[in-house]
Amino acid sequence: MTTCNSNLFVRSDNGVAVSHESDPDGTGTYMFVTDERGGGVVPPGSSCSPGLDNPYGNGGANMFDISDPSNIHYAPGYQGTPQEPKAIFIGEEVVPAATFCDIHVMEPVAGSQRFITAYYTQGTKIVDYRLDETGKWAFTEVAGLILPNANTWAVQNFKTVGNQDGTVTYYFMASDIQRGIDIFSWTGPRGPRIGSIVPAESASMANLGLVGLALRMLPAAAVYGRRRRR
Repeated sequence: MTTCNSNLFVRSDNGVAVSHESDPDGTGTYMFVTDERGGGVVPPGSSCSPGLDNPYGNGGANMFDISDPSNIHYAPGYQGTPQEPKAIFIGEEVVPAATFCDIHVMEPVAGSQRFITAYYTQGTKIVDYRLDETGKWAFTEVAGLILPNANTWAVQNFKTVGNQDGTVTYYFMASDIQRGIDIFSWTGPRGPRIGSIVPAESASMANLGLVGLALRMLPAAAVYGRRRRR
């Protein structure tokens, strides 16, 4: 039997151990499945530390092609194997934690190739995805927020405001196992348009990590933002 804490049969960059949630994209052609392997139980289930790899305990978002219901399969991407490339987003670990280092609840952003996801101890992440010229999907972690003692369960974009300078502002409400309810906002570039394509080199580089703008707490008594590039 395979459970979320004993899965040693497939790496998180090559398959799903615990299919926690599934959401179609805006076109109904693709579907994301979050892989909550580890289940938030003690190490080695879902521990993490920056720079260290836990390929069997830190699950992410898996992208499937559902255009043909009789032939559902992975969308091609930059994970998996050379023989079978797979589109899988695995967030970068920013703070060390003994457990709860995997994806949980995600929320697609309507009208764009972007989703927001709760990532337990790694807070909230805003992620863009694009198709490149080679036909592979690449992910960009656009921004993230980790509050003190974070254990973010779910995050909801409850208001979106288009700004005159072309940027967009999202207002979020996040439920946290430790903290309760947090409300914060983020202002940055709009998400990729549905169907947008980027050069392969740019896409593969974007797959590596954050390019960043900070998230902002409301009211702005304190800012817990970060800028990083892997």
